[in-house]
Amino acid sequence: MAEIELNPPQFRQTCNTPIGWLTVVANAEALTEITLLDRPPAGYAQSSALTGEAIRQFDAYFRGYLKAFDLPYQLPAYSQPTQQVLATCASIPWGEVLSYGELADRSGTYLPPQSVGQVMAHNQLLILVPCHRVIAADGHLTGYSAPGGLDAKAWLLIHEGQSVVNHRIIQGQPGLFPDRPNL
Repeated sequence: MAEIELNPPQFRQTCNTPIGWLTVVANAEALTEITLLDRPPAGYAQSSALTGEAIRQFDAYFRGYLKAFDLPYQLPAYSQPTQQVLATCASIPWGEVLSYGELADRSGTYLPPQSVGQVMAHNQLLILVPCHRVIAADGHLTGYSAPGGLDAKAWLLIHEGQSVVNHRIIQGQPGLFPDRPNL
């Protein structure tokens, strides 16, 4: 009989980004957590090939060279509707946004927008599952639980070509980087 490993090894790696210290956590097969902190975490952490590749891809994303990640990830054992909402969120392309209601509809869960907001607030894979691309139906940025809050969310959306003024998406306006080549 195979033994079940109760505490599988965890690997961690951290890098500094324009919106905070990004830490990736992985098991042997997949990323399990991505967090933003306002200061580097204390202590030593063992890295792996996967955490190193994740940091390389996040560095390319923040430098403007990468639009889509190619990294395995594993969601926690959430309910089926939560899994569906997060999987649908993961498919929102770089530079696009959806409202909480649109995300609910696309996921097939038809949860109320407030419930989708709660799912986004508990997203443990920031940026990779791009909850920053989910906004209020009127274009306002709402809720971002990482350090920096709405300012960090606005930075990410501007970085992806959206025009954001006073924490609101301005539709039909070019972003701050209209001359940036397609990546």
